[in-house]
Amino acid sequence: GRPQRVLTAILAGNTLVNVGISAIATDVAVNTFGDKGIGLAIGVTTLTVLLFGEVTPKTLARAGRTAPLAKTLLMPEAWSKKASTMPEAHRAMYAYANAVMEPWDGPAALAATDGRWVIAAMDRNGLRPQRYAVTEDGLVCVGSETGMVVLDEARIVRKGRVGPGQMIAIDLGEGKFYEDRAIKDRLAGEYPYQDWTKKMI
Repeated sequence: GRPQRVLTAILAGNTLVNVGISAIATDVAVNTFGDKGIGLAIGVTTLTVLLFGEVTPKTLARAGRTAPLAKTLLMPEAWSKKASTMPEAHRAMYAYANAVMEPWDGPAALAATDGRWVIAAMDRNGLRPQRYAVTEDGLVCVGSETGMVVLDEARIVRKGRVGPGQMIAIDLGEGKFYEDRAIKDRLAGEYPYQDWTKKMI
């Protein structure tokens, strides 16, 4: 079915991104520390992927937060209280997220699910490439490179790039695809963040 195809494509993309991260980390560590760098790269990469790709998002999901909200708490987009182009509701949501947990800057390209939501997201620096394509029959492919999964161009109805601090999301319950602005509008409207942030010291 569609959800399984979406998950398969996203998990394949996530695996390729993790392999790429490991290769880059190993190369840097070996050039810096010699043969001892291999073990260091494996340890640091494994710890980082486990902490930010597995443990923290799952802990937040168990606490009742959706995958899109967990990403927003962990890695919000770059923002400031004076950002003129960002909606006030988004700024309030990020102020709340900042009070809950220290943001992580990455570098990371994420793919995650909580069983209902599937997301693909970037850290706020956007140092990892992440592109997506959506076909007319609802298949969503996400990966580090365009053309990673061969698709018939005639079947593609939407494609794009997940930019710094952005995410795309799929609500498997509704069967709905959300681009970055749409999912953030939805998240910002779920709770009274502006009221909460006014009560913060």
